[in-house]
Amino acid sequence: MIISFISVIIPTLNEEQTILRVIDVLHSNAGGYVNEVIVVDGGSNDKTIEKVEQRGVILIKTNFKCIAKQLNLGAKRATNKLLYFLYADTLPPVGFDVLIAKSFQRGVLAGSFNKRYDFDHKLLRICSFYSRYNFMICRSGNRSIFVLKEAFDLIQGFSETEIMEDYELITGLSKYIEFSILPQKVIVSSRGYQKIGVWKLIFAKITRFIFYKFGIRNGKLKNLYLRLIK
Repeated sequence: MIISFISVIIPTLNEEQTILRVIDVLHSNAGGYVNEVIVVDGGSNDKTIEKVEQRGVILIKTNFKCIAKQLNLGAKRATNKLLYFLYADTLPPVGFDVLIAKSFQRGVLAGSFNKRYDFDHKLLRICSFYSRYNFMICRSGNRSIFVLKEAFDLIQGFSETEIMEDYELITGLSKYIEFSILPQKVIVSSRGYQKIGVWKLIFAKITRFIFYKFGIRNGKLKNLYLRLIK
C-alpha cells in the first residue's frame, strides 16, 4: 500500500513557550508527506491557542486535560491513513515524514523514533541510548509514535487513562503487529528534568513503571507519581 499523506496530532495545555517552535520545525523538517497538522488543546489559559492560530493549522478546543483523550480526538478528526503523534515539546528529525512513509511501504505499521534530550547529563544520555530498544520500560510517547489509522482504530485508540497512555497504546498494538524503532532521533525537551532534578525524576519514572507492572493504574498511579516528583 502506498501512503500519500500523514496527519500529525499534537496535544497542548499551556504550551505558549514551545508550540510555535514545534510547528515551525515540523513544517521545515517535513519532506512533502504532511498535509494535516492537528493541535488539540485541553483548555490552555495562556497564549497557546492564540499562537497556534497564527500558524493556520487545525485547532480542536476541548476541556479534556487528559493527553489520551486529546490524542483520540485528534485521531478521530484526522483524514489520512497514517497518524503521527507528537508532543508539544518534542522536535522531529529532518525528513521524518519521508522516513515514516518509507517504513510503512516496507510493512512497518507502527513505530517511533529514537530520541535524545536537549540537555547534556550522563543519566539522560543513558536514557537516550536505551530508547533505541523496544523494551517496555522505554516505551515513552515523547519518542513520538506513528501508526496506521486502521491499526489504531482496531485497538480503539489510546486507553483514556490519566497516565501511561503511551505504554498502553504500544502494548495494545504489539498484540497484533510489530512495533518498530527507527534509528533517527527526535529532540526531547529536558525542562521537566531541569525543574525537578534528573535523578529525582528518573527515580520517579522507574518507580511509576514498577507499580504499573504490578497493576496500579490511572488515578492511583498518577497520584503516586505526583507525590514522588514534589
